[in-house]
Amino acid sequence: MIGKAGYLGVKVFPPSEAILDFEHPENGELNPWYWVYQPVSYKLHSRMGTPEQLRKMINTCREKGVRVYADAVVNHMVGNGNDMFPEHCSGGTVWGNKNSSGGSPFWSQGYAFKNWKVTDQRPGMELPSVPYGPNDFHCARSLNSWTDGFILNYGWLVNLADLNT
Repeated sequence: MIGKAGYLGVKVFPPSEAILDFEHPENGELNPWYWVYQPVSYKLHSRMGTPEQLRKMINTCREKGVRVYADAVVNHMVGNGNDMFPEHCSGGTVWGNKNSSGGSPFWSQGYAFKNWKVTDQRPGMELPSVPYGPNDFHCARSLNSWTDGFILNYGWLVNLADLNT
């Protein structure tokens, strides 16, 4: 890619910690590309590498005159049901937990059909590494209209936990 000033540039996926799982394929695919857009925290530890590897890549690109543009996700977090809760169920399909690229814990409110053993409560939106809790998100509201301003600003696009910004 050549920018306005004639510089070469590369765009990288969001470098933040996101969901990662090697046991439960989604639609027959392990770790589909769009999972990097389901952050668990803002730690720079993605499946593309560690903070040190990111720094080395950026420095190498700079030495060669190549600009680096990082994509970022700041309006939502991990998708509902893609969390560490041990069991999920929807329409008779049961699936297990997901992990994260950096090891941080995270829980969503969706598709859990059992209560926590510790509290005997259903899980809520909890991302302690950020830290975000249930009050930091809009209510789970499906995005079903691209012309309704309210839904666009307060809905959960494809079940991604929308931050209450």
